Amino acid sequence: MVSRLSDAEEQKERMRLFTVGTIAVLAVILLIVAGCTKGSSITGQVQKDGLGKEKQDNGITTETKNAQQKYEETLASVIADGTYTENVTYAYHSGTETVDISVTVKDDVVLAASVTGINPNRISQRYIDGVNAALPDLVVGKKINQLNLPTQISGSSLTTAAFKQEIENMIERY
Repeated sequence: MVSRLSDAEEQKERMRLFTVGTIAVLAVILLIVAGCTKGSSITGQVQKDGLGKEKQDNGITTETKNAQQKYEETLASVIADGTYTENVTYAYHSGTETVDISVTVKDDVVLAASVTGINPNRISQRYIDGVNAALPDLVVGKKINQLNLPTQISGSSLTTAAFKQEIENMIERY
């Protein structure tokens, strides 16, 4: 019996392969550029400080990482750095609500997160505002793949569930 991937799994696999290929090409380019600049002369003395950093005679300390280390770090990251924004619609007892969910990530750490209602009814707006006010304390400064959110934030289970689901979707997509 032949097993076939679903369209979503197939698209995810293609995206993963594209990302790995792109990173590999960039790593090769970095190696070529590094090789081209190896013979160039730089004024000033460079000394290693024993912590993997170089210290130039002008007092500036720079971290040194070879292309392989940078490549491995990129592969190990859960999600690319950036700000991700999605409109998410979810059902509630009287209809549906649409919220704008925005998350900023750097080095897999959440720097900012917000949930904004798009024309919500007044009751939903209070719940959405409560979730939005609580998010910084719950997610900022934490690894995106290690968020441990409660079932309800500020009494809102639906907005909380929508936010949690969107975080999972972001990790899968990006």
